[in-house]
Amino acid sequence: MIDLNTLSLVSGNNPILQQLVDYESFDFDNPVVDPQKLFEKMLAMMADKNGIGLAAPQVGLSIKMFVIGDPKNRESVIGAFNPIIVDYSSEEILAEEGCLSYPDLWIRIKRPKNIRARFTTWDGTRETIEFKGMTARIFQHEYDHLHGVVFQRRANLYHLQKAKKELKKLNRIKRKRSKDSSLSKHSASSTLDGGTNVHLNENLSTSRSSSISSMEG
Repeated sequence: MIDLNTLSLVSGNNPILQQLVDYESFDFDNPVVDPQKLFEKMLAMMADKNGIGLAAPQVGLSIKMFVIGDPKNRESVIGAFNPIIVDYSSEEILAEEGCLSYPDLWIRIKRPKNIRARFTTWDGTRETIEFKGMTARIFQHEYDHLHGVVFQRRANLYHLQKAKKELKKLNRIKRKRSKDSSLSKHSASSTLDGGTNVHLNENLSTSRSSSISSMEG
């Protein structure tokens, strides 16, 4: 059996994120891990990262399972074992996505607006549900993880390059903030001698994280 206490979020360059899951399906008759405990652990890890989706490969498990939903509203959370998307709408929507495996990378991606999916819950109940809008997008994002498809591969070149430039800009701002913070602390701890006070004007936008939290997956 898998020791769930050892799980942690893998880095974006981990090969497991580019691979199909090892098991064709999760075997409820001979499970490699207790499905309820796996669901609870995945939910806790997703909540800890302030996410709205998390797939098993993202925590190092090659298992056909993911969780989606708002961890602050447990009733909204779905644990999908052996999911399959059986129908996609013809209408597609372009929207921004993020992924817990790639912090601060936000990419505009076009996906079908609605889907119909089948999956099994942790207690063995089989469901067929139509998902719409944001929930459909999150389901597709996590479903991709089970097939070794990271969200960068779903973006066109223009949107991918734009997202990478924004990430570099954000990282520069973070480094400057860290440097200025260190200077400010040093100044505050020094004896007053006419030195210059350091003030940092923080301009990092938090609109993305507040609007759709961490998209993933």
